[in-house]
Amino acid sequence: MIWPLVGMIAETRVDLSAYNPLAGVRVSREGDELVASWPMEGGKSGRFVLSLDPQRPLIRSIGGVLRDVDPAGVVTVGTRDLKPAGWTIFFDNPRQRPYEAFPLV
Repeated sequence: MIWPLVGMIAETRVDLSAYNPLAGVRVSREGDELVASWPMEGGKSGRFVLSLDPQRPLIRSIGGVLRDVDPAGVVTVGTRDLKPAGWTIFFDNPRQRPYEAFPLV
């Protein structure tokens, strides 16, 4: 017999063992969200909400600025040209040499 697996999705574990409430940031789990909030100037508060549901975007909201966002990025691995040319090292272009790029997921 096959039993339906409705509602049997594994819950995302959150390790708050190193969390220190004395730091001034309140962190709590609210259903399928991890919420961080902190006091700000003028009696206001900041709020950062992450979704723990893998079927939803990771970032639920940042204050009132962002909502339902999946972050994306790329890490480039290569070499730098560290010739002693003063501050011009900041204009080095690693992509002119062999490199690899990896998506952040």
